[in-house]
Amino acid sequence: MKNFIALLIFAGGFTGWYLHHEKNETADTLQEAKQQLGEIEKSIIDCRSEFQRYSTVGTLQKQVATKQQELKILNDKLTHLGDQKSAILQEQAQQRAVLRQVQVGKTLQLTLVTGRALGQVRVLKVDDTGLSVANANGIVKVLPSELPPEIKQMFLF
Repeated sequence: MKNFIALLIFAGGFTGWYLHHEKNETADTLQEAKQQLGEIEKSIIDCRSEFQRYSTVGTLQKQVATKQQELKILNDKLTHLGDQKSAILQEQAQQRAVLRQVQVGKTLQLTLVTGRALGQVRVLKVDDTGLSVANANGIVKVLPSELPPEIKQMFLF
């Protein structure tokens, strides 16, 4: 009986030690699992913020692409308008040249804005640089800035 009681005490002590040891190992494992869970949660937060950055970058890239398309359309329109403007200016210059050539050969009384009187002159040539006129004293080149307003208007200066 003594041996049986000793065996029971030994078995109880061993079981207590085993359970205490298992409890400590389980507590350590639980602590490690909590620590790993914290690291995983931190990693998830980092991944979420990285995803949000990528999402934001993607959104910004789409906006940039849209703005680039709009810019291309506007540049095409600007080019088209520039071509139209050039064509209109060229047509305007041609019409101005035709209207000016109608005045070639006409005679008129001409006094310059400086007060110099050229008298009766005949228009020989009209271009963007001015008038070439002939009077009794010879041929004179008259700049547009020297012409009186009504003559400027007549010759489209």
